[in-house]
Amino acid sequence: MVPPRWVATSRTHAVVSKWFVRQRARALALVTMSLSGAGVIIPIPLAFLITHAGWRGAWVGVGVFVLVVGAASSLVMRRQPEDLGLLPDGDASEDEQAVQKSATGSVRPSASQEVSLTAKQAVRTPAFWLMIISANTSGLAIMGINIHITSYLLDRGFTLGTAAGIVTFLYILQTVAKPLWGFATERLALRYCIGICYLGGGVGALLLLKVVSLPWAILFTLVYGLTRGAQSFLTTLAWADYFGRRSQGSIRGISSVFGIVAGAGGPVLAGFLYDATGTYNLAFMIFAVTFWIGALAFVFAKPPQNKSHGVTPAAT
Repeated sequence: MVPPRWVATSRTHAVVSKWFVRQRARALALVTMSLSGAGVIIPIPLAFLITHAGWRGAWVGVGVFVLVVGAASSLVMRRQPEDLGLLPDGDASEDEQAVQKSATGSVRPSASQEVSLTAKQAVRTPAFWLMIISANTSGLAIMGINIHITSYLLDRGFTLGTAAGIVTFLYILQTVAKPLWGFATERLALRYCIGICYLGGGVGALLLLKVVSLPWAILFTLVYGLTRGAQSFLTTLAWADYFGRRSQGSIRGISSVFGIVAGAGGPVLAGFLYDATGTYNLAFMIFAVTFWIGALAFVFAKPPQNKSHGVTPAAT
């Protein structure tokens, strides 16, 4: 189920990225909150469906819901504002974009300043491949922890109810983290924000080794939720800011092919190491290291230069 989810979210984020430039961080923060918010909202109605209709009926219910929501969305969504004679961010003119940017003091560019590369140009930049390395090393850890965290908490002596509460609290913090980091990216270079995000993810993975009581579990959720929780938002923002609006769908499509490997590999690696050693300790230590490799790779991923205007799509 990992590839379809990644493809669907990539397409949605590509559309949002085309509609916003100066205010892209805030827009994507709100949109990506749905990913974490789903972890808070969906379990209760899904449990109700399973109880009253069985797991087969629940899957049918989920399928119908996705079909209805997807069809309704397709009726109102438009690829980019220019198709309707509009400009990104709701601006009336390029002059207004410059005025708004100056008034807010934002480090973010206006639409007229944004670098926009084709997919062929993007894959020739060092930033593209550093971002691929960062996404895959961190993705290995993210998917490994996501899939195994409940089993790990049960192994550590927590009841199913308590484990579910901890995971729900984690998703709440991940939801809250996105708009907070959205404001941060308007003042701090994006690559440093992502570096901090993955640094916190590695610290969180090591804190999992100490989770033997509720206070340690809360400390883990605070660190991991408020840092790693912004990952889906920050990386989506980076792909748009670094390579622009023109070929965002194609570029994200290429990058998602590599992500499938990491998404599948993390859970398998954690499961294999658990079977081999009887604990998740080695897996979480490896995940901490891969998080930090991802952080380092992204810090070195400087935005491609716009040689014609001498500016970059995001502060370096």
